[in-house]
Amino acid sequence: MVRTSRAAVYKMQERGQLPGVRRIGRRLLFDRATLLDWMGQNPTSSLNGAQ
Repeated sequence: MVRTSRAAVYKMQERGQLPGVRRIGRRLLFDRATLLDWMGQNPTSSLNGAQ
């Protein structure tokens, strides 16, 4: 679904760039509907904000 590394996802979560994410211990839980909606609105987003 997301073509990015696990490390990149963790960095985006730390920076607050991913919506609908909750951390429980070391695990990240994603709200699927929120994440899919966000991905639809940001088709070219990247870690550094370049498009």
